Amino acid sequence: MSAAMKVMGILNLTPDSFSDGGKVASREDALERALAMERDGADFIDIGGESTRPGATPVDAETEIARIGEALKAIVKAVKIPVTVDTYHPETARFALGAGAAAINCVKAEAAAEMCRIAAGAGAWAILPAECAADADDGKFALPPERIVFDPMVGFGDGTPEDDLDRLFSVRELAKARRVLVGASRKRFVRWLVGENDVSKTAAGDIAVARWCARAGVEIVRVHDVRGAVAALRGDDAGFSVRRAALRDAESIFALVHLNRDQLVPRSIGNIVENIDRFFVAVSGADIIGCVSYQVHPEIGSPLDATVEIQSLAVRSPYRRRGIGKALVEAVMAAIGRFSPKEAIVLTFAPEFFSALGFREIPKTKVMHKLYTGCINCTKHTNPFTCPEIAMVRETGAVR
Repeated sequence: MSAAMKVMGILNLTPDSFSDGGKVASREDALERALAMERDGADFIDIGGESTRPGATPVDAETEIARIGEALKAIVKAVKIPVTVDTYHPETARFALGAGAAAINCVKAEAAAEMCRIAAGAGAWAILPAECAADADDGKFALPPERIVFDPMVGFGDGTPEDDLDRLFSVRELAKARRVLVGASRKRFVRWLVGENDVSKTAAGDIAVARWCARAGVEIVRVHDVRGAVAALRGDDAGFSVRRAALRDAESIFALVHLNRDQLVPRSIGNIVENIDRFFVAVSGADIIGCVSYQVHPEIGSPLDATVEIQSLAVRSPYRRRGIGKALVEAVMAAIGRFSPKEAIVLTFAPEFFSALGFREIPKTKVMHKLYTGCINCTKHTNPFTCPEIAMVRETGAVR
């Protein structure tokens, strides 16, 4: 996979999309789905309020805005990744960009010029049908070519599966000089290739097409199954390494902690930078896929009997259960050996994981005086003793 390959998650807020219409019934459902996509490794979320399947009934801008409006506003506020909106209506485009969307995904060539004018006025970018590429090269749009991503429109129209394959194979040439997005997920030609009409059973075909796109130079692949695509494209067979964090890693660490905010105490960018010398990161290719840090706590009345707390352990969900968390913890244990602490402690929602690494459960009362600062900054529980996190300890074997 090229370093530029990105994954865009599809979030349909329609009653009639061919594969997932009607599955997202409320603003809360949409927000939950968007946050799950972000956790699973999506680089973008594309929200649509009109089905583009062959034969679908068109809707007007008013209906489209009513479908996506409240969900879009909530999602833009909640996620840290760019949100795009799938529309060819100028009114919807203006609304979406005003609500914080980063780009417009326009599937109709005849609407491309107006979409580009609207996007240019908002400082946004656009996704356009590949047939618009020549006009973009000739300067006929308000956006320069580098702010336009072109879609070969695989699976659109009334053509045959063979026609779709021709469009897909055109990508190699298109990607030589332009930014390209391919949205082939669950399309008819994939179902034809795998001999399966049930769209829930096309995962193998979708992943095969996504992998081909990566080799063909595609910049963005648009998918329904974000977790499966990210796992297939970014590391099923890839190795990883663990190293000490650098200042350039601070934003990636912040994003990892934020994605796992349901289990971790929040940390600001400033706090991460201040403590960057205590962080380790796991790296696969150009991506930071895990992090961990530690904090030294002196013992009251006997400061030299210090313990070390393991903090902010996070691994991106597609990379879990591959030994990355274990490698991060062991990197901390090796690093702290140089100053011979008495023990390492942790508060965790995953006691089975730490038990496998030699940690044992202990009463919170024994360590709470050392963990007070972290607990006081926690926004999830008002009382650390009723918080479901488990306190655990591992002796270091240090000779004192």
